[in-house]
Amino acid sequence: MGTCDDKHAETILGNMDGVVFLGGREASTIKEISENWLGKATISMQTDSRSRGQSESYSQNNQRLGRELMTPSELATMPGDKCILQLRGLPPFYSPKYDLKKHPNYKYTAEADKQKNAFDLDKLIQSG
Repeated sequence: MGTCDDKHAETILGNMDGVVFLGGREASTIKEISENWLGKATISMQTDSRSRGQSESYSQNNQRLGRELMTPSELATMPGDKCILQLRGLPPFYSPKYDLKKHPNYKYTAEADKQKNAFDLDKLIQSG
């Protein structure tokens, strides 16, 4: 069985219509999301300076700067109840995670009822 190198991983990600980032701290993933999924926003920054001496002077400077929508450190510390969804052709969504316990089919999961719903591989093998 082959391994998935960086080139293959890039090809796989490039062909996905939707990707969900649930959180994490892996550096290359966080850098990819910050730089390529989210991009930059333009922000305005105002600086004031005042000097006092024989004559007082005051100046104000306004600048427009580019800033990542979320920096790598902001992504690494993203709250556990949030996720980022990237769908092809749309800007990414910063969203609350869905509470699976509220889904109508949650009752059929092993988490809801381990006795009734858990998959038993040994039982399947013995009956086959």
